[in-house]
Amino acid sequence: PLYRSEISNRGGLITRVELKDYLDIHREPVIIFADAVGSPNVLLPIEQDTLDTAYLMYSASGRSVKLEEKQSSTLTFTHRLRGGQQIRKTFTFAADKYDIELKIEFVGIRSLTEAYSYELQWQSPLLSTEQNIKDDMGHAKAYALANKELEKYDVGGDQQLSEGQDWNTTWI
Repeated sequence: PLYRSEISNRGGLITRVELKDYLDIHREPVIIFADAVGSPNVLLPIEQDTLDTAYLMYSASGRSVKLEEKQSSTLTFTHRLRGGQQIRKTFTFAADKYDIELKIEFVGIRSLTEAYSYELQWQSPLLSTEQNIKDDMGHAKAYALANKELEKYDVGGDQQLSEGQDWNTTWI
């Protein structure tokens, strides 16, 4: 009831999010991002390279989810690699929350990668939702609950998470 989201089977990536209860200056639902690339993407370190899963084709557990009040549901996207290895992305949607929960599972991947880690990459830009883009971007912020601490990032700032640092991320 709150939003409409599209997920591509290429990469198992969210490609569009439209907020139904918020209207833009043209009285249309606000689209917070719409990108053919999609996000969030998983990068797996393998031997001396990186497996970019954005280009892999996933099979979906269903074609759509439509929720009524207080309902929740999941869609699972699975990519099968050689030897029974799998990457699974399970998206959980709730009718009364804007949150989209994402659970990523790797099955039998240890023979492919020795790093026992992965990188989660957000490639798609968030769209401006205001008439005055300069004003909109001047007030834009990003937040993450990482290692049980609230991290705040200014869009115009130069803050970055340190590479190679482990982050137990609850939400972004």
